[in-house]
Amino acid sequence: MKKLIIFIVGVFMLFTFSGCTSYISVGKYSDSDKYLVGNQEYSGDLVELDIDWVSGTVRLIEDSSANAITLAEETDYEAEELKVRSLFEDGKLLIKFGESGYRGKVGFGQRKELEIRYKDVSKIKVHLTSGSLKAESVTCDVIDLDMTSGEVVISKLSCDSAEIDLTSGSVKIDELVCNNLDCDMTSGKCVISVKTLKEGSFDMTSGRVTLTIPSTFATLVKFAKTTGRLKTDKTFTRVGNEYTFGELGSEVESNIKVNITSGTFEIK
Repeated sequence: MKKLIIFIVGVFMLFTFSGCTSYISVGKYSDSDKYLVGNQEYSGDLVELDIDWVSGTVRLIEDSSANAITLAEETDYEAEELKVRSLFEDGKLLIKFGESGYRGKVGFGQRKELEIRYKDVSKIKVHLTSGSLKAESVTCDVIDLDMTSGEVVISKLSCDSAEIDLTSGSVKIDELVCNNLDCDMTSGKCVISVKTLKEGSFDMTSGRVTLTIPSTFATLVKFAKTTGRLKTDKTFTRVGNEYTFGELGSEVESNIKVNITSGTFEIK
């Protein structure tokens, strides 16, 4: 139900391939008159970053030497209504794809890229209708990825808590250092390489998860399925629906719960 509501009332993009055009619709958001248009520079501590994106690419750049928060957009869209909107208040930076309530046709395949540069941040919240979020390194307390579709690629993610809510699309994290990971998938694909993970939960209707885990400590996976399957080439011991991977006899340092209706959960 949550995903259905997001899809209906959120920001969405619908492609129509007649005449090489696409149709963009930006959902309405509150306080739209307070938002600034285009490239911006903000001073102050960034506590929370909230991004609502329709199409194109958002790049997050952590820069320890940055003395300001900067937004730099490059786009093929000429309409003023499709320039990025932003609002910075009380440490919270809100990013919107374009003007509140905008609806219209644009040339198909036009480019829109936004670079967000900052020193540090405590919480990151991202909603992708389509498009992509990319980052070399993300360090925060909490990250929330809510995706109707699109792609998230993060080379290194360090956080206390991560939540992934995936209707479709894909998530790729090359190195994860995290205490708690909660992943809710309707479909799509997640590829995650774990360095440390204390608690993980995967609730899958369909799709595929590939989880690479260390062999230097024990990982306990509790696997419940309807028709889905657990795939692995790693050595494990099994008691009922509990699988233990890693050094035999070593202390369990990672607990993972998987509830899968269909699809594949792979351990590497």
